[in-house]
Amino acid sequence: MRKFVIMDPVLSRNANEVFLALCKTMPQDYVLVFSIPPGKKNSWMSALKDKIGLPDQFVHKIVFVDEGHLECIRTGNSENDVFYFSNIESNLRQIERIKEMKGTILIKLPFAVNNDYLSIVHILKNIPNDVRFIDFYNMKCVRSIINDFFRKDKFYNFLLSREYIEAIIIQDLSTERRTKYGIVFEIMQHFFINNLISVTKDNSDVTKDVCPHYVQRMERLKLLRNLRTIKSTWFRCYVYHRIYDEFVRTSDRVLLRDTYTYLSMQIYNTRWFGVRITFNAGRGFRRVVDRTVIKFTKLAFKRLFARYYYREIYNEEREEIRYISLIFQDFPEPRVYLKIEFRRSIRRLIIMNEDDIRDWLKKQRNGMSGHEYFFHCFFNKQDVSYVRLEEVEEIYRIFWFFYNKLYGYGVYAENAKAPNLLYQLANDNFKD
Repeated sequence: MRKFVIMDPVLSRNANEVFLALCKTMPQDYVLVFSIPPGKKNSWMSALKDKIGLPDQFVHKIVFVDEGHLECIRTGNSENDVFYFSNIESNLRQIERIKEMKGTILIKLPFAVNNDYLSIVHILKNIPNDVRFIDFYNMKCVRSIINDFFRKDKFYNFLLSREYIEAIIIQDLSTERRTKYGIVFEIMQHFFINNLISVTKDNSDVTKDVCPHYVQRMERLKLLRNLRTIKSTWFRCYVYHRIYDEFVRTSDRVLLRDTYTYLSMQIYNTRWFGVRITFNAGRGFRRVVDRTVIKFTKLAFKRLFARYYYREIYNEEREEIRYISLIFQDFPEPRVYLKIEFRRSIRRLIIMNEDDIRDWLKKQRNGMSGHEYFFHCFFNKQDVSYVRLEEVEEIYRIFWFFYNKLYGYGVYAENAKAPNLLYQLANDNFKD
C-alpha cells in the first residue's frame, strides 16, 4: 500500500476539511497515515468521526503512527509515498528524520516566515526528494479582492484615458513555487482577460460622424484584443532577501514584511508603453494595505541605460528597442532570470539563441573553460523566475554581480571603464 503521511497533524477547521477531502478522494491503494503523539490514537479517531464527520467506510484507510517511531513508514517506503507537513513549528525536526526516505514532500507555507522555515529551505535544497509547497492563501480571498478592485469604474476609466497600453502587471500574495493550476491561471484566464476582451467588444464599430474622442477611445480598446499572457512569477520576497541577501537587494522596506509575497503577470499588446496594477496585501489577504496603479514608460529603460550606452542602442525617432534574455542558473538557487528588453521594431521580436550566447562567451573567456558550467543560458519559460522590471537599477547591479562571479574581473556597475557585456551583446548579435 502507498502511504500519504501527515506529519504533526493539527485539529482545526482548515485541517478538518483537508483530512476529509483526502479520505474521500484518495485512491484505493493509498492509506492515510497520521503521525501523532503516543497514546492519542483513540482521541484522534473519535475526533475524526465526531468533529470531521468521517464516514465509517473510510476508517480502514486511516493508520495512526507514534511520532517517535516511524519504522513502519520506512518499511516498504517508495517513490509514490507523500509526506504532508501541516505544522510549521515542528517541520524542521520531522524533515530531518525522513529526509532519507523516498517520496514527495508537501509543505504548507506558514503565516509568517520565521527562522525555522528558513532552515527548512536550506535542508530542502540538499535532499533528492520532490519538494512542493502548498499555498496558505486560498483562492477565494484572492478572487474577492481582485473582483472588488476591477468592479470599480475608475479602473476602466484609467485604461481608456491612456493613449498607449503595453504591459499590465498584477502583483499580489502568492507562493514561492509555481503550480500548473493556481491563482495565476484562474485570475488571468477566467477573469482578467475575459473582462478586458468583453470591454473591447462593446460598441467597437465606429462611424465617421462619431466624435474624434470616441474614435480614439475605441481604437485604444481594440488594441487590448491583442493581449496575451507572457509570464507569471511566484516567489516569496522575504525568504529570498534573507537567504540570498547579496543577490536580491531592495530599498523598498515593504517587501521585507514577514508575510509579504507577490506574483507578477505581464500582458503585452502591440505597443510598448505600459500600465502596472499592483496589489499589496497584508497577512493572508485579510487586510488590504495598498492598491496602486502605476504607469510604466520608457523612462525606466532610460534610467538603466542613460549612464554609458543608452543613446547608442536606442533611437527615439525610430522607436528601436532590442531584446536580450539571459538566464543565470547557478547564482542563486532557485534560478534568477535576468531580462533586459530592447525592441527592434514593433512587429519584429529578436531573441538571441543559446548557441550565439555560448559562442560569444567562449570568445570572451580567454581559456576560462572551468567556469563554463556556471553560466547556462536557456529559454524554457516553464523553468525560470523573472526579476521585476520596475527594479531596473537592481537588474543592472545583479547582472554585474554575476559577471564578476563568473570571470573574476573585479568589475562593478559603477565602473565606467568596465567592459560592457550588454552593449557588446546587442551590437554583435542584433545586426541585420
